[in-house]
Amino acid sequence: MVSRRETLVAGVSAAAGIALVAQASRPLLSRARFAPLTGAGFELEALDGSKARHAVTLRDVAGTEHAFTLGFAASAGVGEGLFRVHHPDLPPVELFIAPVGPDGGRLEAVVNRSGR
Repeated sequence: MVSRRETLVAGVSAAAGIALVAQASRPLLSRARFAPLTGAGFELEALDGSKARHAVTLRDVAGTEHAFTLGFAASAGVGEGLFRVHHPDLPPVELFIAPVGPDGGRLEAVVNRSGR
């Protein structure tokens, strides 16, 4: 006879497996992965050898599922370049990010995977 505890453990394990499969089936660079994180804090790690780190906030995600922009708010002083983008809910991803506008407080990354 199967105990109630064994049934609960099996159910939780199955649900966790389904969640992992659902997460794995979405491409890392998709609008659906970033859109729910609008307003959240991210960390940018510069890949220019300086290893500088910058705290930023994702302010908007615009476009389609596979061709979109990520708009970040940052303190001035973040230049353009390659950055490893960190957030606790996502694996790190490397993106080219550049300032937009005269004040340097807005940053943007363009993702275009529409040709795949």
